[in-house]
Amino acid sequence: MTSAGVDAGCAFTRVAVAMPATGGFTERCAATATDPAAPGREKLDPDRQADVLRELLPEDVTRVVAAVPYAVFGRGRQPIEPILAALTPAPVMLVPGPVAALAAILRGRTDLDGTVSIVVVADLGAGHAELLLCDASGALPAVRDHVTTGAPTRKLDPFWRLAGAVLPDAGREERLALAGTLSVLPQGDLTKADLALNRCRTDANYHATPVYDRQGRLRAKAAMDVLEPIATRLGETARKLARSSPDAVGAPVLFLGGGSGIGPLRASVLRGLGHAEGTGTVLDVPAEARAYAAARGAALIAAGEPGLAAVFEDVLALELHWQHAGVLEDALLPLATGLRSGEPERYAVDPRDGAAARVDVLTPQALRLWLRRKGAETYVPLPYAGAPPLNPGRYRIGLRLDGPELPVLVFAPAEGGEAVSWPVTVPRGR
Repeated sequence: MTSAGVDAGCAFTRVAVAMPATGGFTERCAATATDPAAPGREKLDPDRQADVLRELLPEDVTRVVAAVPYAVFGRGRQPIEPILAALTPAPVMLVPGPVAALAAILRGRTDLDGTVSIVVVADLGAGHAELLLCDASGALPAVRDHVTTGAPTRKLDPFWRLAGAVLPDAGREERLALAGTLSVLPQGDLTKADLALNRCRTDANYHATPVYDRQGRLRAKAAMDVLEPIATRLGETARKLARSSPDAVGAPVLFLGGGSGIGPLRASVLRGLGHAEGTGTVLDVPAEARAYAAARGAALIAAGEPGLAAVFEDVLALELHWQHAGVLEDALLPLATGLRSGEPERYAVDPRDGAAARVDVLTPQALRLWLRRKGAETYVPLPYAGAPPLNPGRYRIGLRLDGPELPVLVFAPAEGGEAVSWPVTVPRGR
């Protein structure tokens, strides 16, 4: 069986193939084919991207797992799915990229045994960033909270913006080429740029220091003018996570994505998470491992590595009050069972007619959950704190599994709109 993981980012598409005999991977990378009608790098070109993946995927692949941003995981069909389906008859599954990346990086890290349980994953991609608070104590990291800068936009793509500052009058293809070059600079060039940018803040003598572009066309002051609005947005996003989840404050941070190579962006995230200036525990990961982390994690899940596809065998139910045959009844609506980590949510079915259940939520505080352990006969009330951040309305209620012990309720507005995810901690022990 040949198991492949695919990470099709805005800048690069990476494929990792798990090698069970050695525990390693074979890996290939190519520039992502972006839509020429889009102004930046935020959209795939399906036909050209198919050519890219045709070159990268092994011919004998039998299972493919694609890493996607956590913000879109389980939110309907993703652009990468039909592309892969047209290339291979192998089953294709989606997983949250940052979760897969953290699982791959923590795998085999004996230096972290017992010392890291909570990690903030900061995925600073091209045009989009998301921060996840993860419990890393289990076999598969469990997402406790999540914030994002929103939909991909060229305004938040640091390399596209820097290329525009270097080549303000150039066409899209020339700027794309330069953005790609800037995003794979050696660590030494990035370190020198960070030093110059830090000095530039307080010393005007450094304003004209060349940074990033090896031809010397980009100066420190111009680069800071480009990066500061992006850094500000990232800092705001990090503070949002810190406000909603105090455990994120001061937690170790794993930086992923091309933007993670830019010092001012990393620093803004760390400040937003409450780390003092110049401090902060950052998981030390070699550049290659960081770049391929999502693809490697996806490949491990495709290969069925133990623990990365845990099954949730308990049953959750939602307490309801509904009309049946003209009588108001109390009822328990069972939610999905047999969930596997990494699969999209499954929505509850109304037992009265077999259709997707639609539940009127007047106040989130009124929601009550019940739990039935595997093999048990009866449900018991599930204690939990807080309530999902819902507006009154009618919802479809789904369930997915973000970790072996972390079911996540999904509330999808029945009339359309963005779904709300709400992790529910189930007490351990059976």
